[in-house]
Amino acid sequence: MPPFTGHDEVAHFSYIRTVATEHRLPKIPDLAAWRVLQEQNDSAGARATGDFFDSDLYAYSDWVLDWWHPQPEDPLFGVYTARNPVYAVNYLNEAFPSGWQYAANHPPLFYVISTPVYWATDGMSLVNQMRLLRMIAIPFGLLAVIGTYLIARTLFPGSGFITITATAFVALQTQISYEAAMINNDILVVGFAAMLIALLLIGMRDRFPWRITIAIGVLFGLMLLSKGTSVVFAGTIALMMITGLGWKNWRAWLPKGVATAGIGFLMASPWYIYLYRTYDNFSALPQIKKLQYLWTYQHSARPNVWKLLWNERFAVNRWNETWGEFGWRKIPLTHTLLWIIAIPSVISLIGLIVYTVKLIRTRKRPRVAGSVAAPVSWQVWGMIGLFATALLGYAAVIQFGLNFALTQARYFFPMIAPAAVLLMVGLREITPARGRGYVQVGVITGLVALNLYIFAAYVIPYWYSIDTLQKYVWN
Repeated sequence: MPPFTGHDEVAHFSYIRTVATEHRLPKIPDLAAWRVLQEQNDSAGARATGDFFDSDLYAYSDWVLDWWHPQPEDPLFGVYTARNPVYAVNYLNEAFPSGWQYAANHPPLFYVISTPVYWATDGMSLVNQMRLLRMIAIPFGLLAVIGTYLIARTLFPGSGFITITATAFVALQTQISYEAAMINNDILVVGFAAMLIALLLIGMRDRFPWRITIAIGVLFGLMLLSKGTSVVFAGTIALMMITGLGWKNWRAWLPKGVATAGIGFLMASPWYIYLYRTYDNFSALPQIKKLQYLWTYQHSARPNVWKLLWNERFAVNRWNETWGEFGWRKIPLTHTLLWIIAIPSVISLIGLIVYTVKLIRTRKRPRVAGSVAAPVSWQVWGMIGLFATALLGYAAVIQFGLNFALTQARYFFPMIAPAAVLLMVGLREITPARGRGYVQVGVITGLVALNLYIFAAYVIPYWYSIDTLQKYVWN
């Protein structure tokens, strides 16, 4: 992909630059203070109320939220350039900052990890430096693949079908690969989440020895330091720990649950203290909501949960973002292709329902440890934990959409590993035993073909079209 065209890459790069060059965390502008100074025509003072993107990044403002820039057909095209970027706009007779640092509410782990690479590449061109910084994401993408493998092998050690197909699904899922090759903090959570769930399943199998409990707490802390939405995994940890140890056995799960939460939140406590001292809350989302005038419901009615849950357009848009819409929704997939992807997914989901019904009907039959057809109790509760995690992920997408019109499918991506395993359980159930080897090869071949087709039919033609190139070099 061309430089800085991943979602929020400019914002994430700017965050790294602030940490690396100024040895501090960036700050979201104070809207009230900014407006006072803007009315006084004190542009430099207004920008000092928070952090703004540097002018050398203005060439990429087409892929940045809330950084206004004229299009080639605009009379102002050529007036605003890297030497004269836009830092203030008027919207509905109100002044708003433009080109402000909207990623400043993210925890610092990814940016601290990236800082040594920034230092080492500081003498390079901006584009080459960005390309090397993108490579930081790759190990965490691989971690998601390894975590998926461990989830499947722990839950069903005798099923090569589930292990291979689920792992391949995560490795070759187009948006996960995209996340794992750009400057972003989301991929840390995707990788850490897969490993966390793998550890939770191992804990359920082994009755949560203290070494596993401590490791879960540390991973949870790393997730909280990667992205604030990771807090939803507290519910997954609680569910799987309580069911794994037995909900009546509170003397076992209570101290281990407290230890897990204590380790995680203690690791993240400096970040939360910083948030509260800086913004008087633990998320900075109220500040972002005030500033993102185009993406909130400040001047229109907010939707409710049921409206989003049953909204066809909302669901189709999220499905499109799950597989396409690369470069900040610049490359949507056709409905035909989305249906081609959806059909095997729906078949797998039907298989999962059939599998669930069979488990309920045969619940009194003898169980075999590690079996898919007759799983023991901890395996059943493990699958319930995976399903609950997937539901939490989609609930997070909906919850964000209640406040921001810019909710995105990628808020579900940390749940990709459990979702993949469950889908492949369903696919295995609906596939005759003699045909599973062929279906296994078909899943991998189909995913490879899908990637090649999307690149050939969508990605490459878009980026190398004349119109896009003209916009790309507009400054």
